[in-house]
Amino acid sequence: MIQENNPIRWEARVSPRQDLSFSQAQSLFASHGVPFGKEFWRGHGLQDENGNFTNLGMLLSDQNTAGIHLAVFDAEGKVSSISRFPGSILLQMQTVRNRLDEFNPAHVRKTNLQEREEKFPYPQHALREGLTNSLAHRDYSQPVETAVNVFPDRIEFVSYGGLPFGLTVEDAMSLGVSALRNPGLAEIFLRFHWMERIGSGFADIWRDYAKEPEQPSLTCLPKTIKLVLPKTLE
Repeated sequence: MIQENNPIRWEARVSPRQDLSFSQAQSLFASHGVPFGKEFWRGHGLQDENGNFTNLGMLLSDQNTAGIHLAVFDAEGKVSSISRFPGSILLQMQTVRNRLDEFNPAHVRKTNLQEREEKFPYPQHALREGLTNSLAHRDYSQPVETAVNVFPDRIEFVSYGGLPFGLTVEDAMSLGVSALRNPGLAEIFLRFHWMERIGSGFADIWRDYAKEPEQPSLTCLPKTIKLVLPKTLE
């Protein structure tokens, strides 16, 4: 409750660490054609009006300690591998997106002699939205890793923080309803085209599964959100 009622959102507060560097972020900003340099740091929210690095700056920095891990489970539910991704939250996002693509190869079916149809085990857009939401809406004030759990029949995204204060599950599922916990990070995701529009993430995921027999599930506990995406084909 104290965290939610603080008039200065967590992203904008002064980072406890000020010796930050941004080589990883700079490379990703450049690859997406978004200006990034000291003259843009304040505009992106990395620095406050006094020139101090903010918590958002810490997230984007090479020294970021807010982690994410990807665990792969076998058919018996035992962990077969686990990977952790250090560094800038942007590099973590890019790396995990690429890893998830490895679990989602295209299956090609010929529809006639000249045309073919591609289908993926997981709807591509839904898979990436699941990761994006788990990072954009996470509560970074506590050192709890975001978890991506890959099972033979599903992928789970478990993010710390629960729903933003005052938002219900029904609200989260509604198109256009948004109460961003990290608007600065979400704005950068938008500029990278990692988000299509604010307030559409969960609704878009369910839309992508509209024709599938098995639907995603969203479980919201006081401090945790778990999104489960079922596999649509073997």
